[in-house]
Amino acid sequence: MNAVAQQPPIPSDLKVDDLSACKSWLVYGNLGFASQTNNNTSNGTDGKYTNVNYNIGLGYNLDDHFTVGVQNSMMYSKTKVTFAGTSFADQNHNDSWTLGLFLRHTTCDFSKILFCFTQLNVTYYNVNAYPNGAYAASVYSNVTQDQIQNGYGLYANIIPSMGVRLPKNYALTLNFGGLEYSYLTQDHGNGTSSNINLTFLNEIKLGVQKEFNFRKSHMAKSFVEPDDEMHRRSYQVVEPDDEEGSTRKEGHKVHDMDDE
Repeated sequence: MNAVAQQPPIPSDLKVDDLSACKSWLVYGNLGFASQTNNNTSNGTDGKYTNVNYNIGLGYNLDDHFTVGVQNSMMYSKTKVTFAGTSFADQNHNDSWTLGLFLRHTTCDFSKILFCFTQLNVTYYNVNAYPNGAYAASVYSNVTQDQIQNGYGLYANIIPSMGVRLPKNYALTLNFGGLEYSYLTQDHGNGTSSNINLTFLNEIKLGVQKEFNFRKSHMAKSFVEPDDEMHRRSYQVVEPDDEEGSTRKEGHKVHDMDDE
């Protein structure tokens, strides 16, 4: 009587993908430009607003739809107001930066190439404003501290965007602005202010992003190809005696065909 002890068989439906759980990270950066013109016929003024900004971020993909992370941006904006019938122009510019968190929701996939997403940014906001005549003085680097209006507060915006997937987990992104909110506390006794601004169709942002996937090391080490596993298995033959002509060797079974 022969008894064979061996490891349990490997399930036939086991796939490598079942054990390749991945961590996925997102890195992105974009450059934006905004321009808006307002004509006020009641007081004969024309205003033009220009904004140039860049934004970078690092996020962790929670699943196929949600990504959370940190982001930073820097902005330069200029506002110029001219008065009809005169050569006088009132202008100022702002230098600002933000640092905070973002939440991205990938809302739809039009195909394997095209996708759309919406991103919410909530950040700390710091701004240095050079109002009126101080703007001209800043060109010659002789602006005094009293002429600079420092401010800090909260900045939030929500931006719908579209993307085009490229090879090697790259993608190009595009958006046309969105909705933004700012709450600012200014120095020099200017108090606080809050603003809601709709920038949709007044701003263009082009960006590039890349996803990085990292397989969990402990999952990768635990997986062994089925063929390799079969070669590594050993068989232990347990026999009461060798009367039937069988030879017992550790790890192998040698059996004569005549003993069947």
